[in-house]
Amino acid sequence: MQSMQPSMQFLRAASIVNYEFIPEERKYLKFENTCAEDNILSIYCPLIKKLNQQNFRDLASDYFDTEDYEWKPEHGITSKFILHFCKKYDIAMYAYDIKQECFLKHVSNNRNYPALHYFAIDNHMYLIKDQKKCKSLTEKAKERNMNSYSSSIVQCPEKTNIYLEFYN
Repeated sequence: MQSMQPSMQFLRAASIVNYEFIPEERKYLKFENTCAEDNILSIYCPLIKKLNQQNFRDLASDYFDTEDYEWKPEHGITSKFILHFCKKYDIAMYAYDIKQECFLKHVSNNRNYPALHYFAIDNHMYLIKDQKKCKSLTEKAKERNMNSYSSSIVQCPEKTNIYLEFYN
């Protein structure tokens, strides 16, 4: 069995595993195979006037549909689509994998809407609403980003393959 990138998993699973390190918010889960849709619509529909289930599904259909594939709501949505949705409405979003590493994020230009924090594990969206956990995970995502910068002022050593020196 080949593992899939967390950003490409269709988040839809109804069978949920209880992970002790994830304080999941489950009050928004309504139907089977729509965990991500349920969570997103329950949080943002009251805040975004033009957002409803049909608009959300139309956006997903436009995003996923190709000549070879016709998306249906029961297929679920991917983290890449959630990123697309969050960029459209300028919502901060942080997606984490089972190792608690941020694999996808969007930093909002404003704070009109609450940030979306979740884990994407085993085709399920584990929504995080615990403020302490969200802050901790956000800080960890910032640290990782700050350490991976490159600038023309700071000269980075070029990586070389030392085995090529001996081979030539």
